[in-house]
Amino acid sequence: MDSDDISLPNRFAQQETFLRLHPEHVLVGSRVLIVDPDGDILREMGDAFSHEEIETGLLARQGQLVYHPSVMFRADAVQSVGGYRSEFPHVEDLDLFLRLSEIGKLANIREPLLMYREHFSKVGFVFKKQQEVAITAALEQAYQRRHLTATPPDPARSDDHFLSISDTCRKWAWWALAAGKTKTARKHALAAIWRTPFSPATWRLFACTIRGY
Repeated sequence: MDSDDISLPNRFAQQETFLRLHPEHVLVGSRVLIVDPDGDILREMGDAFSHEEIETGLLARQGQLVYHPSVMFRADAVQSVGGYRSEFPHVEDLDLFLRLSEIGKLANIREPLLMYREHFSKVGFVFKKQQEVAITAALEQAYQRRHLTATPPDPARSDDHFLSISDTCRKWAWWALAAGKTKTARKHALAAIWRTPFSPATWRLFACTIRGY
């Protein structure tokens, strides 16, 4: 985990207990609390819990179904698959998770056990294009190892494929508003207005934050 992410006090105990009680699992993560650069909560995320949900979602390019800083895994399992591989820059975790899913089960605990910080210097923002290329390469290898002939999904699968800073501020504001964090939502709506003062969508968002829904 990075220095700006925060493990909650009961994280290790819960994950160690889970792995002790489920020997068929080689990795366990958890739901996370997404926080902004100031540490204000934006929303909870992480809705894939079973091995089947996680593996299917990773192969279908459904995004960050396992949050790397939330993970506890078995050292012998990671060593047996060769550990992290540098040929997949910025997605070494995805490549590792896909290979681990071939020798054991993955899971997420339903309770948030980590505060995961969003900011504009994170790898997924600064190196988005390189990351998408590496995701495609990791998925292609995973398909080949599984003897699947289907083509990995198109990387341009979502509207937030490459978000600008103002787009990201709006996204954070909508997240916070949906989670009932009105003050945080208003903060990010104002940040979006500062960057795009003539955007009707931004002003509509700000009105929603004033209204509170």
